[in-house]
Amino acid sequence: MVTTSTPPFVSKGNQDKMASGSYYGEYMRSMAQLKHHGDRSAKQVLMDRNAYISFLEAQLERVSAACLTTQTFEKRLAEIESQQLSNEQKLSSLSKVFRLNQEYMEQTSEQSRAEMNAFESKLDGWMDKCSTDIQMHEARLTQCAEQLRRCDAYLEKVSDQTQQEVESVRITLDREVEDLKTLVFAAETRLETMQTVQQDTTQQVEALQVLVTDRVDTDLDRIRASISEKHLAMDRAHEQLRESLKSIASELETSWKVDVARVSRSFEERAEDLRDQLDRLEREQAAEVNELKDILRKCLDSQHLISATVVGLQNEIDHTQSVRPTGGKWSSIEAAIQELRENQHSFQSALTLSQSCFQDTDHRSEERYEQLSERLERSEHKFSRLTREFLSSTDQMQSKLLEAIDTAEQKLKEEADSVVQDAIHSFQIESRRTQTHLSVNFSRLEHHVEELESAILEVKSGYSIPKQERGPAEDARCPVDDISNPVESHDIKLITECVARNLEDQLRSVLNSMQREASDQSVKEAALSEHVQSLEKRLHMNTLREEEHRALFPSKLHGNRSYNGTSEKRSSLRSASSSSSKSSSQSKCAGATKPKSNVVSKRKESSVVSKQPNGTLSTAKAKRLKEVSSNLFLQYMEKMLDFVVVSVNQFVLYELLLQTCTLSSIPLALFLMLPPSIEILVSITHKVDHPN
Repeated sequence: MVTTSTPPFVSKGNQDKMASGSYYGEYMRSMAQLKHHGDRSAKQVLMDRNAYISFLEAQLERVSAACLTTQTFEKRLAEIESQQLSNEQKLSSLSKVFRLNQEYMEQTSEQSRAEMNAFESKLDGWMDKCSTDIQMHEARLTQCAEQLRRCDAYLEKVSDQTQQEVESVRITLDREVEDLKTLVFAAETRLETMQTVQQDTTQQVEALQVLVTDRVDTDLDRIRASISEKHLAMDRAHEQLRESLKSIASELETSWKVDVARVSRSFEERAEDLRDQLDRLEREQAAEVNELKDILRKCLDSQHLISATVVGLQNEIDHTQSVRPTGGKWSSIEAAIQELRENQHSFQSALTLSQSCFQDTDHRSEERYEQLSERLERSEHKFSRLTREFLSSTDQMQSKLLEAIDTAEQKLKEEADSVVQDAIHSFQIESRRTQTHLSVNFSRLEHHVEELESAILEVKSGYSIPKQERGPAEDARCPVDDISNPVESHDIKLITECVARNLEDQLRSVLNSMQREASDQSVKEAALSEHVQSLEKRLHMNTLREEEHRALFPSKLHGNRSYNGTSEKRSSLRSASSSSSKSSSQSKCAGATKPKSNVVSKRKESSVVSKQPNGTLSTAKAKRLKEVSSNLFLQYMEKMLDFVVVSVNQFVLYELLLQTCTLSSIPLALFLMLPPSIEILVSITHKVDHPN
């Protein structure tokens, strides 16, 4: 509906007449009054010139308002045409971006599948290695248990033999006592000398006891000093090994940073190449669209010109036909007009065909745009789903590995505790046995002296003490060396010398056993140091093997390093990437589950950016792709670093526990030589220091 507004140059009377209605309405009203009432004034009013002029002015104003409205419609049509052109540019740019995104998604999906297969194979290898190591150490533990059982059997056998020897010695001593009773009358003359010999023997026993205690104390001090020195040496070796591991970790960190910088530079160069290609394709498409617009504009201009010429010719022909028609000339003019009409009709049909084709292409482009947008949404959802599945599978694998290592660690701790308890118990039993053996020897010597005194008293008093009145300790006899001649056994001095010699032999055997234990301890220490050196050599060989692999396959490492480069590292580098990957992981997690509204907002933002000149669309799109890829790279790197750090730490702890399992056959003093910095052996050292 067209709304008319009163212009400022219209008079007030004309405004009142216009407000009362149109001139036709006034005319009909006046005619009705004239017909019914016969009023002449109404007819005269209609013949007023000013009223007619005001009527014409109102009509002119309406026509001018209609012209203004048509001008606004023309402006809106021009704006719609410009919007259509901008939408075409956006559609072309978005189709290219969708194609690039589809290729990128295919590449990333293939790489993620390859990486998952590689991680599964590595995990299988690690599990096989751990199972073989555990089986091997279980076999070693069974061997140690068998050796302990053999030792127990041997100790029982030795105890039986000693009991038999003691019984034989007791029998021989009984016989000797009977012989002494028969020969006691001959020993009266040597009673005084025997008393002096008795005093000498007591002094010798006391001196020998003091000598033995001093010698044992000095040997114990020397052993403790050697143990402390070796403990300090082991601490120094442990510190050197820790420093070497720190230097290796720093070297690996620097190499990893260099690799990351090189990968980032290559990715930036590739993004620049893609940006240049997008700019070139946009310029080419813009040139083609401009050419098509020029052709359509020329077609429209030629159509308007032809229609104007045809109308002018038709008017001229009608005029000439009405003035003076002729025969042959008129027929030629009519044929020319017919030909012009046919040409116009064909041109109009071609123009309509081109317009229909343009509309068809526009419709197809819109459908293609919708399909590409749907594919983009599906690809984004699929990529986010694959990313979540990959991260969840990585977490599950890591948790499973940690659980397996924890169970193995717990089993090894329990076995180590049991071995330590057995060693402590065996040491306590051995110490008690040696103490009892020494006490028995001293008690035998004392009982032998008491028996000699009783024999002398019997000789003096003239009667013998019955065997039932003797105590149980008096039945023990001191073992005598080979008494071949019974006449020589009558000499009491020889008996005391035999007792002293046997005591010295026993003390010498005890000292020899302690020296053998010290030598075995040094051998075990050397074996432990060799094991540590072998571990260092293995670590060095692993690093050399990795360097050789990196030198032999540089292209493979360069191609896959953007996603799995950190899997080649063997050190803890969590601190180097945790700070830089927090923001990226948050942005990635937030962008992985975007709904459709976010996709629509992305399209709107891309349409707004596409209105800017000089290829701003390609630059912004390339920057966004670069940010997304860098966020994915950093998140993947953080996950892999966590996995590698936990695996390396658990592997080192597992090696230390395996070393503790080999201590089942090591003597007690070697436990004191271990470095106190190892947390697993704190309980062992506490039990060794405080066995009760």
